[in-house]
Amino acid sequence: DDRLVVMADDAHIGEQSSYLLSRLDQEGLNFSMFGSTNGLRVQSSINTRFVIASDDDDYINITVRELGNIAARKNNMFLYTTSRVRNSLDAEAKHLYNLHTRLTAAYFIDYSDDEVKDFILKYRSLFNAEPGSFAFQGYDAIRYFTNACAKFGKNWPERLPEYSERGLQTDYKFHYRFGNPGQINTAVRRIIYNRDMSTQLQ
Repeated sequence: DDRLVVMADDAHIGEQSSYLLSRLDQEGLNFSMFGSTNGLRVQSSINTRFVIASDDDDYINITVRELGNIAARKNNMFLYTTSRVRNSLDAEAKHLYNLHTRLTAAYFIDYSDDEVKDFILKYRSLFNAEPGSFAFQGYDAIRYFTNACAKFGKNWPERLPEYSERGLQTDYKFHYRFGNPGQINTAVRRIIYNRDMSTQLQ
């Protein structure tokens, strides 16, 4: 019974937005489309789930801010988006929390995780400094590929699709690239922004 609303900016529907809209059509999902929040009515009796189809950072920023202001007065609005929204949002992350945002990202560090805490403590003791995102990225990459090498031996590059692993910041799940040599990491993390200003991995 939930309602799906696509916020679309006709002037900035690029490759990613077109792909999103085509996938929604392929899945047979019913949705209504709005260019702005003007005329948008959110019913209190059902959940309204929003997706933004635009490749323009300014449009994304304005739309999230306007939806977030509405969501501050309602508790039944949900935004589904990618990590791009974090780059386009002008330091107003509160809107992501108001919108119960479900964000898909290639990387995310859950600082409440025990392994992450352990890594930070060990990093501090070795380097007398705080680990940045590159420290987590390097650790995850080295751990994944050395484990793959240990598991499969010299043929490990061809067998990566058989081996997935969860890292501290990045997950690994390789697939062969259609029509191209090599493989691509398709693993993503889904982050939930809660109304109490906390975040969690799904």
